[in-house]
Amino acid sequence: SRKQEIINDIKLIKLDIESRRRSLENLEARLSKSNNYNEEMKKTIEALRSQIAMQEETIANLQAELAAANIKISDLNKDVDSLITRNAETTIEKKAAQEESIRLNNALNTCYYVIGSKSELKEHKIIESGFLRKTKVMESDYELSYFTRADKRTLNEIPLHSKKAKVLSKHPVDSYQIVTDGDSKTLVINNRTKFWELSN
Repeated sequence: SRKQEIINDIKLIKLDIESRRRSLENLEARLSKSNNYNEEMKKTIEALRSQIAMQEETIANLQAELAAANIKISDLNKDVDSLITRNAETTIEKKAAQEESIRLNNALNTCYYVIGSKSELKEHKIIESGFLRKTKVMESDYELSYFTRADKRTLNEIPLHSKKAKVLSKHPVDSYQIVTDGDSKTLVINNRTKFWELSN
């Protein structure tokens, strides 16, 4: 029964590792499509992948030993303790990986928007315009503190607090509409994926 307990523990750990591998592959796939995929995130994913490989190697070694029946009862007891410890470590690592996945997912879905008059937007270096010159949205050097931070997954409407409003950024026109809401306008996002595809 001791041997069976170890075999059962190994099965559980293998299932857990397989689940972690799938989660890691899904996370990596999502990150590779994102503009926020940087070297730090790549290193984190590589470290998690190495941990999974090491645990798989440990389990393979234990299975080989069990199959060959070369383990004495005293060694089995030690391995059971070791497996319990590893299982606890795996649980901790899984939780850490899940937390990191949530953090990265939240970072990927963080978006920013700003509403203001032409002069306010110029003052904060968000647009540039002049006499007989077309208004141009600047590409960088924004004062991020002036922006409103939001989550793309839940942001459906943006009250514009004005009777007259115009979107200056490059969001596809068929992904949103501006509707009149009493005395002011509201931007309604019809297609979140398309709306945010060019920039967060």
